[in-house]
Amino acid sequence: MIDLCFDTLVPAILEDLDFHRSRTGDDYADSIKYKRRRGWLNESHRSVAPYATKLRLVLYPDSRYDDILKEFQELCSNAGLSKSTVVHLKDNYNIEAVSRGMFSEYTLFKLTNLISTFPWPVAFQLELLLHNGLLNSQEIFELIERPQNGIKTLCRQQSSEYVGRLLVYYAVALSQPARPPTESPYTCLDKTLEKFTFRDQNMSRGNFSCYHVTFTPTRMLLEGPYPTQSNRVLRKYIAFAEHFVRVDFRDEDRVQYRWDREVDGASFVEERVGAVLRDGFHLAGRHFEFLAYSNSALREHAVRFRPFIVQ
Repeated sequence: MIDLCFDTLVPAILEDLDFHRSRTGDDYADSIKYKRRRGWLNESHRSVAPYATKLRLVLYPDSRYDDILKEFQELCSNAGLSKSTVVHLKDNYNIEAVSRGMFSEYTLFKLTNLISTFPWPVAFQLELLLHNGLLNSQEIFELIERPQNGIKTLCRQQSSEYVGRLLVYYAVALSQPARPPTESPYTCLDKTLEKFTFRDQNMSRGNFSCYHVTFTPTRMLLEGPYPTQSNRVLRKYIAFAEHFVRVDFRDEDRVQYRWDREVDGASFVEERVGAVLRDGFHLAGRHFEFLAYSNSALREHAVRFRPFIVQ
């Protein structure tokens, strides 16, 4: 048995193709749009793909064990990967894999229901910790229920704006490269709380505080709130500014979608982007539906959504 583990900065780009597709004999025509972009390997992988960005492939080779490893290393070299990034662990080194159900449907259902009980500024930041891969579901459960400096306790003591802003700084602290690897998420929160000072945000005229949601082929990434220029429609409902979110669609590395001529990009856009625009999405107990777009934002593949309460 051979384990291949891929630890990447962003989720892997997944494509499928028909090995036995019909051909015309024209190499150029046969090389157009015969691959399809995918966001997950299968339905089982679909539920965990937004949260587990690492891939582990288990191979069961025949007697050509050494040849397969050599072929894999050659493929890595052809792909431009440095030899230092490919680590070969020999002998009887085993990689343990234990199912803990951190992202099972039941666990995520319980967590979503719990998060939805918090005010929007707090609920959004808790969802951010989960969707941006900063904490797993169990860590967020514990973060909420901690007797001292837990999110429930802080919400009873402080305003939702205070706790929401604290969680913004906390997310930054969690993602710092210099953060000690032995530091627990709860110690990190305590340190953040010691340094945190709440100040009211003074928005310049014509701006409002806006939350951002980015859809990639596999994930939903959250950011903000950021000062954002208002417009005629938003100014009309300025008292409900937090009910609007800015949604954009990007590839996994946060650049605009792009693909080679071999990939059928139109079908992927229809499936991934079209589904969000048509059906909306759920976040922190709220169902968001497409509202409007502007010509300038559309050039950046960005639109506006607003929430509708599901009874």
